[in-house]
Amino acid sequence: MRSLDLGHWVVCDRYLLSSLAYQMSEEASPEWLLEVNRHAATPDLTVFVDTPPEVCLQRIAARSN
Repeated sequence: MRSLDLGHWVVCDRYLLSSLAYQMSEEASPEWLLEVNRHAATPDLTVFVDTPPEVCLQRIAARSN
């Protein structure tokens, strides 16, 4: 039985919205993306962390060292 079915909290960073964001490209239409992700779970709550691009680039650079 799945954790969700048991009433447990599940934290995941990959759901429909993140799939759409990460798969978006000039070659992929929004309609196609929605179709291929039609079985993706939709969360009960979405938390959006708004990090400035400069901070993200600093973190990426720090990982490379």
